[in-house]
Amino acid sequence: MSGSISRWRILDDRVFLFYGAGGPMTDEDCESWLAALERSRFTGYIGGTGSGFNATMSQRRRAFAMLFERKITVATITDSALIRTFIVTPAMLGMKISAFPWSELGRAVVWLELEDTLARRTEQNLLHLRTRVDGEIEAQRGRKRVG
Repeated sequence: MSGSISRWRILDDRVFLFYGAGGPMTDEDCESWLAALERSRFTGYIGGTGSGFNATMSQRRRAFAMLFERKITVATITDSALIRTFIVTPAMLGMKISAFPWSELGRAVVWLELEDTLARRTEQNLLHLRTRVDGEIEAQRGRKRVG
């Protein structure tokens, strides 16, 4: 197995959490993620990315269109200044979206306007997804070095 690893979950039918790392998003992961976005009920989306993760322009465009159409509030978390600048375009087109570095995760959760308990759970669960995926990426790299 190579490439990125992506995981997501939904809290209380209110917040869609996503985290991806390790390389380009695979078409298979993208289709599963988009299907989950389409069939799920939520009002806020928080997506974090880690080392090496990226999505193609087509993948981003499809997701932005779906989130924009449903008027979902979006927070993107990444330490890549370049990726954070990409968020300007959908925001200028009227999408309620903002991007934050990982050091400002708390501010990103505030952006979603969640009540305190759900805000804390959102932050904790996103950090859990990050730890889980980053661990899977490390294990994957360790297997490649051994094998």
